[in-house]
Amino acid sequence: MTHLPWRPILCAFLYLLFSTALFARPVFSPASAAADSSDRPVLLVFSGSDWCQPCIRFEKQVLSDAEFRQFAETRLDVINADFPQRKKLPPEIIRENERLAERYNPEGGFPHVVLLRADRSVWAVLPSNARNGGEFVEMLESYLSSSNGSADK
Repeated sequence: MTHLPWRPILCAFLYLLFSTALFARPVFSPASAAADSSDRPVLLVFSGSDWCQPCIRFEKQVLSDAEFRQFAETRLDVINADFPQRKKLPPEIIRENERLAERYNPEGGFPHVVLLRADRSVWAVLPSNARNGGEFVEMLESYLSSSNGSADK
């Protein structure tokens, strides 16, 4: 009987499956913002991808949902500021995530979802209790369609 190396394959598959959203940039810095030609709003998600159950649920039910991903591809820049406990991040990403948290998540809540205007000012702090991507997209559209960028929802 031949033994297949299934464990490394399974581990690689699970890592890819449960890693942060593939389209999300891990960090945002003011320098990269100036270089961006995009004037799109930013969805900034603070998460603890390997320890925070509500964060994991939000990633699985909303950020990985096809409807949300399709919407985000054309309407938003999505940034995941991850604060894992077991997964090791490069020091420069850790520093950038901490800078983002100082500015946009000083209370340290997880998950913490912030909608930013193109100028990176806070548009809204959004709830992370949507059941699916479609529900979250509806909420985002209500903000994005408001003329002054300050919908009180």
